[in-house]
Amino acid sequence: MGEKGGDFFSSFEDTRQFVRKARKEKYEDVLIYYDVELIEGKAHFISPHEVKVGDKVIEGKKFIIATGSLLLSQKFRN
Repeated sequence: MGEKGGDFFSSFEDTRQFVRKARKEKYEDVLIYYDVELIEGKAHFISPHEVKVGDKVIEGKKFIIATGSLLLSQKFRN
C-alpha cells in the first residue's frame, strides 16, 4: 500500500488517541468535583435505587448512565 494509504489508516489511530484524551479531560477528570464515582462495566438496574455492575451492587438516589460509543476502523485489502 502506498504512503497515502498508510496516512489514511494512521489518522484513525490519531482520532482514537484524541478521543481518549478528550474523554479523560472533559469527563473523567471533572467527576471528582461533583462527588461522582466512575464505575466502568456492564450494568443493569435491579431496583429503583440499585444498579448491579458485574458482581458489585451500587445503591444510590441518582445514577448517571453513560453508554458511550466506540470508533471502529476496518482494514481494507488492496
